[in-house]
Amino acid sequence: FLIGVIFLNYYQFSVVAIIVVALLGSINIIVLAPVDHVNKVASPKKRAVFKVYSRITLLIYLIAIATLFYFHSSYLDMVVYIFIVINLLMLKGEIDYEKSKK
Repeated sequence: FLIGVIFLNYYQFSVVAIIVVALLGSINIIVLAPVDHVNKVASPKKRAVFKVYSRITLLIYLIAIATLFYFHSSYLDMVVYIFIVINLLMLKGEIDYEKSKK
């Protein structure tokens, strides 16, 4: 995480990179969310509610990225980086959960 923050000081995401990150991250969130934990598996009813929450949060995040891009904000790179970290943590959580089921 710290390496990523330091990395942001020297790199700015291009338009293509932002679009690719937003597209792949959105697909990842739509497919995987919500991610269960080994010690706390959600019931089907709660899972459906959390799926709606995750999609609403995704929509808010994408609107924030588009707004920051439109206004050429310096915070855009940080928001995109956080979006990448969220997606990587989701993937790691899903991998850990699948390993624990075996």
